[in-house]
Amino acid sequence: TPEAPLGYVTVSALVIISVLYMAMPIGIIGHSFTVAWADRKHILLMERTRELLQTAGYNAHDIPVLFGTFDYNLDGYLDIVEFRTMFTQIGCGFKEEAILDLFEYFDRDRNGGVDDSEFVL
Repeated sequence: TPEAPLGYVTVSALVIISVLYMAMPIGIIGHSFTVAWADRKHILLMERTRELLQTAGYNAHDIPVLFGTFDYNLDGYLDIVEFRTMFTQIGCGFKEEAILDLFEYFDRDRNGGVDDSEFVL
């Protein structure tokens, strides 16, 4: 234990600095967890979609062919109607809301369509 006033000040300063130093990594980890938790719905939906496609016998190399099959207007993208039709026809069992969420998640450039490269990423 410190005996002089300067010792108390030094120890107090070191304790405060140590607490702040340790709080920074905890804050960073907490923020990362918060971001992942906020995106959990999309993460789980993506995992379920991946499992569904694998169960149906599709892999990443089949996606361009699959998209070409359901791209009725041949514009290189699946709009929401074509996207919904694709998931309905492969028997995914997703509700309308899940299909819409999935479409919005994959339509990263917000052009109203999902192409095969957006889907595979």
